[in-house]
Amino acid sequence: MLQQSQAWVDELAEIARCDGVQSASPGEAGWDACREVVRLDRSGDREEATWLAFLCTLLGERNEDDSWAYVGHLYAGLGSADRLTWHSVSNDPLALDDLVSRDPVRIRTLRFGNHRKYESQPSIPDVVRSYVSAVRARGGSQAGWFGTGDDGPGRRFSRLLPDVEQQIHRFGRLGAYDFLVLLGSLRVYPLEPERLYLRGASGPLDGARLLLGDTTSLAEELDRRCSDLARQLGVSLRAMEDAVCNWQKNPAGL
Repeated sequence: MLQQSQAWVDELAEIARCDGVQSASPGEAGWDACREVVRLDRSGDREEATWLAFLCTLLGERNEDDSWAYVGHLYAGLGSADRLTWHSVSNDPLALDDLVSRDPVRIRTLRFGNHRKYESQPSIPDVVRSYVSAVRARGGSQAGWFGTGDDGPGRRFSRLLPDVEQQIHRFGRLGAYDFLVLLGSLRVYPLEPERLYLRGASGPLDGARLLLGDTTSLAEELDRRCSDLARQLGVSLRAMEDAVCNWQKNPAGL
């Protein structure tokens, strides 16, 4: 399981090294949202790249052949002629609400990935509006939120994590962590976790307790020990966090 988690981290790193060019468009079979994030960022449109990374986190990756199909469908405007771009949504935070009101059935065709499995389609416009509101409160630029500061990638990640968790509706610790990890992994911004951030976590904390055989220590101590273990094993902290989260579902598989 740890090898699988590291393979996932390595796959994102490989995508980040390419130019992101692909033949499919959003809403078409085979379109890869992560590659599109890279293409947008490398072409100089960091705002749109960040917005698409947010949509990737909002729905999550599906464990199926066309894993980004639903993100593509949402990004393409749920079958309408109006693509849900950052320009359109930042200028009109109700743009998605308008699309849904015209045809309420459209949004119910969307499906969530495993990390978002407890979410519901009707909550999506609220999450989008909260994100736009949070960006507006920080000057209107996503790059101004995630890419500024004199701190390094680790400290910036740690500083932004509680901010994103508090500001984006229904993201919580997991959504905030996934969002920042994706932005950092695809090199949109210099972001790298300093530790596993087990305080406030559910699955990863349970997995850490199982891994270490420790049911009494505080989250901060378990975090330190798991982070040290990752460094000793030569795997990334992103991979260790993912592995301990998955391990509490299948303790035989680490």
